[in-house]
Amino acid sequence: MIGRVVKIPNKYALVVSRDSFHENIAIGDLVAVYEVASDILDPETKDFMGTFDFIKDELTVDEVYDNYFICSRKETKIVKPFAVDLSEWHGRTVVTKAVLDVDENEEEGLEIRDKIIRIGDPVKILKS
Repeated sequence: MIGRVVKIPNKYALVVSRDSFHENIAIGDLVAVYEVASDILDPETKDFMGTFDFIKDELTVDEVYDNYFICSRKETKIVKPFAVDLSEWHGRTVVTKAVLDVDENEEEGLEIRDKIIRIGDPVKILKS
């Protein structure tokens, strides 16, 4: 975790606190607002390995300040100002998750509890 959502100024931006040990956050970095679903423990040693997280949204860092940064979600839309030429339209590719062949007795059935971004939600860096 690099910080938490501390302010929601409007529906286009979030203000995120900046932990002091994450000095290298930069404009253009990809971050995620997430929900911790479950701890991940080594099945043999029971050592804590991390957390299984659900991503609420992926955002891009727009502005960086000493104690916080501002981020927003970027979308790319193809806009044609004139008549649409259907010969160029090839549909779109959608990538989905495929079902795995797992032992159903060991499946935890974890699901996101709250998809809405709220003040206090944790934020982590995905790509810098």
